[in-house]
Amino acid sequence: MTETQTSWTPGPWGYYRAISVLEGNGNFNVHSDAEPELAQTWVAQVVLREDAEANAQLIAAAPALYEALQELMDELQRARIAPLVGDKARAALARARGEAP
Repeated sequence: MTETQTSWTPGPWGYYRAISVLEGNGNFNVHSDAEPELAQTWVAQVVLREDAEANAQLIAAAPALYEALQELMDELQRARIAPLVGDKARAALARARGEAP
């Protein structure tokens, strides 16, 4: 894999249900080994518990998704087909690094 400088907390990330004392529904906290709380998803009247958990799962998967996409792009580049199929992948990787809107 090509080494790319990233500024986010290294993965792997996970999530857990955090019990809300006020509402009792529970929120979901995303964490890593180094950081006990990277992000939160909230259960509210407009966000179902299942949706909040799915959001936490997607956020927690972000480092692994980024790494897999970067490895795929590296392989496509070596096969010289990246220019043909890689525009969306390059844009997504750049956006994750904060290089594109």
